[in-house]
Amino acid sequence: MRNLPLFALEHGLDRQERASIATALHESLRSGERLGKHWLVWVVYAAEQGYDYDGEEFWSTFEARTPLWTQRADRTSLRNWFRKFHTAYGGFKPTGPWANWFSIIAWPITHALLPKDLQQQLARALYQLRFQVAARIESPPADLGRYIARFSQDASSRFRNFLEQEEIVGRIVLALLGGRAAEAQHFIHPPTLARVVEDLERARSARAWLRDARQAVERAQMKGASRGLVVTRGQAANEQSEPQKSAAPYIRPRLTLRRTGTSEWTPVVELPSLRPIADLHPDVGHFLRRTRCTVAGSAGALPAGWLASGDQRRVLAEWPATGQPMVRFESQNAVVENLLQSDGCISSGPLWVFRVGPDGLAHEIIGRLVRPGRTYVLVSRETLPIPALAEAAVLRCAGVQAWVLRVPDQLSAADIVAFKALGLSVAQTVRIRPAGLDARRWDGEGFSEWVEGETPCFALESDFPLAAYDLRLNGEQSVRVSAAGGQLPLFIKLPALSTGQHQLMVRAIRADGGGDAALAPVEGFVSLVVRPPQPWSTGSAGHNGLVVTAEPAEPSLDRLWEGEVALQIFGPSGRRVSAWVELLDGGGDQLSSEKVAELTLPTTPSAWERALASFLQRDRDPWAYLSASAGTLIVDGEALGSHRVPLTRDVSPVRWVWHKTQRSTALRLVDDHEGDDPLHVMFYPFAAPAEGVPISRDVLATAWVPDGIGGLCVASYGAQRQALVASMPQVVGGFAGLLVQPVIRSLPTGDEAVLLLHDLIQLWSGARLTGPLAGQRRDRAVEGLAEQLIRLLCGADWAAAEAAYKRSSRGEHDLRRLADRVGGPPAFAFVLARDAILYRSMGRDERLNHFAGLADRYGVARREACSAALDLCDTMGRYAPLDRPAVSRLVAASRPWPAVIRGARLIHIATPVRSAAPLATSAPRRG
Repeated sequence: MRNLPLFALEHGLDRQERASIATALHESLRSGERLGKHWLVWVVYAAEQGYDYDGEEFWSTFEARTPLWTQRADRTSLRNWFRKFHTAYGGFKPTGPWANWFSIIAWPITHALLPKDLQQQLARALYQLRFQVAARIESPPADLGRYIARFSQDASSRFRNFLEQEEIVGRIVLALLGGRAAEAQHFIHPPTLARVVEDLERARSARAWLRDARQAVERAQMKGASRGLVVTRGQAANEQSEPQKSAAPYIRPRLTLRRTGTSEWTPVVELPSLRPIADLHPDVGHFLRRTRCTVAGSAGALPAGWLASGDQRRVLAEWPATGQPMVRFESQNAVVENLLQSDGCISSGPLWVFRVGPDGLAHEIIGRLVRPGRTYVLVSRETLPIPALAEAAVLRCAGVQAWVLRVPDQLSAADIVAFKALGLSVAQTVRIRPAGLDARRWDGEGFSEWVEGETPCFALESDFPLAAYDLRLNGEQSVRVSAAGGQLPLFIKLPALSTGQHQLMVRAIRADGGGDAALAPVEGFVSLVVRPPQPWSTGSAGHNGLVVTAEPAEPSLDRLWEGEVALQIFGPSGRRVSAWVELLDGGGDQLSSEKVAELTLPTTPSAWERALASFLQRDRDPWAYLSASAGTLIVDGEALGSHRVPLTRDVSPVRWVWHKTQRSTALRLVDDHEGDDPLHVMFYPFAAPAEGVPISRDVLATAWVPDGIGGLCVASYGAQRQALVASMPQVVGGFAGLLVQPVIRSLPTGDEAVLLLHDLIQLWSGARLTGPLAGQRRDRAVEGLAEQLIRLLCGADWAAAEAAYKRSSRGEHDLRRLADRVGGPPAFAFVLARDAILYRSMGRDERLNHFAGLADRYGVARREACSAALDLCDTMGRYAPLDRPAVSRLVAASRPWPAVIRGARLIHIATPVRSAAPLATSAPRRG
């Protein structure tokens, strides 16, 4: 194969030789020898450092291992040597956003092929996607790498950066899995590949993941295996059918009732992952990963990518509407909307039937079929003619009623009539059940769930004479099998089915049917859902009694340490579970493990928030956290099972790290930005949030403690900014010193002051937080900046009146007093005050039409000024991340008409006093 790139890691040197060149280069630095003389050896040496990269600080490790480097060389020299390697030997040139962002270290890290901190992540991704990758193993390498990247959007930013090199990823995957082995060996030097595999297999979990992924590829490459429907009686196979066609993704929600008391139940909806539909088109996957959603019957918006990361469960507080998708996204996508409308709804009512299993769970029976000797929970929106056999039950869900129905072993004719009046049917005497390897889910009434790669088997039994069975899979040509009178079970074996939903139709032909319609053939079907396998994590149970929801679904380690991860745990009431945090290095080895709290079920988000806050306030050694590349949040319920939430770590070129003690918070700045733009660091104290003080980079190279009670620290280069609010534990002046009253001064004049205040509000409100009272102190600073911004745009009188309104009870009289400060014709302010709450309930376009129409009627301003004023007030109220040119345009378009800005501000801050009705009906005052 020609034109394949060369990687510096393919040097062919053994461990001893690598140690020798490191010693020689160190000696070269000490002797003062010209470094460019050995540029090729430096390239090999740097690639070895890239191979050991742990995802955090490249330069600190490189410089610590290379004494005198900072005195004798600079970082750009290393980049120049790699570029020379690219020109002279066809070395690989890194490309993509990450390579542009980290323009120097991208070279040694990329030339390391697969750094150690990524080996376990790649093995895990290949295990999770092993069947899909096996089906695509003959694809071009770039397509294979692109596919893996598409389904790894919930991985760490470090791993996503690696996946940007699609051609490299695809060829490494071929090398690791054995697909097109000759082509892979031409791409990677065999000794280098052997070294990577050897290091990868040092971790037991990675070794197991890689082994299973290889086995999936080997099975996919086997030729001549039967793929048809196999039917057996006793032990022999004798009949086959045609191969099945690929099926559409299965995304239908499943309802389950969990027992929380003797006669008390709580509904849970299980939502299949939408990852299969992300493969329909790249735009669909991007939409799912970037758009928040809500679940019908469950409060709160869920983070972007929630349903793209795996199957999810939510407790329902209100019964969802039929015919409406269970999941709604904040914005629309035609493909997703159509799929959710057709397959994303619960079954139609008005009655839902749930069969109670031995584990205390009640699963929905979609066909409303009941069997003698079983117990069911009936749920209905309406009061129905419930049979005497049913008893009222408590369902912790608004909008429905529930009854427990215990079906006796023998049913009377009256019982059957009562069941039919409810829309229930009594089971037929032909029984279908999974045989051999059990289904992953089987509701006993025709619904089964299997894992991709399994071959479903079923047994057919009858207690009356049958002549034959007609079997039809997915609407293909039917297969007729003799039933031999129905005296022996008939076993059928299906082929390995593709991911999605399938249907097996079974038609039982009676031996004595003749022309009697009452003895016509009995027909039924089995629904089979085939899903990709879910990865198993060490120490977790495959089926547990816990429902754990984390928001966000794939949180970062930093967000957990900042208290921004919400957790809800549902399970048997009163049981105790423990939560642990496990910190991992780049190779997946444990750095430390610490218990967060003991929790009582059910655990609400507020209870978890209190427990996490208490944990974060403890004195802990921060160094394991600062050096960790990833982590795991573990909820351990012992007999109930366990749940593991992966904690990723996002890496940016410039980032803050900190060490908290009882007396202070020491900060350090990690600088890997490597760009031509200079790095600037500013500190804005809480007491003067608009006055920045420059901080030297030399000070930030070691531990730095901000003065006083802390403030905002901003590191910026070009258009990139990393902001951190650091709050110190000390208090000055007793309780009054807990929070500080900010003073805004030293502002420029004119519109420049408005733009500066808007920038500062964005910086303060979007910064990460660390230290006690950081959030409260930050809010004080933002409020001070916002008040000054309002004073500049609306005038000092308006700012004072608005502050007085916020301190008042906000009744009708208070709103009228504020409206008197709007200016312009009195009727304009009167109507705004009267309809302020109605404005708040309108969409943007409707609100603009009403507001602009009113302003035009009273000659206050034109529509363009009204639109700019409304947008500007929205920006001020929500601290929306608009860029400076956009804010400048809004200010220029609206500032000449202060009355229209004050009017927009009025309807923005007005608070309802009793309803959305007009506040008054009397005539306005006339000027």
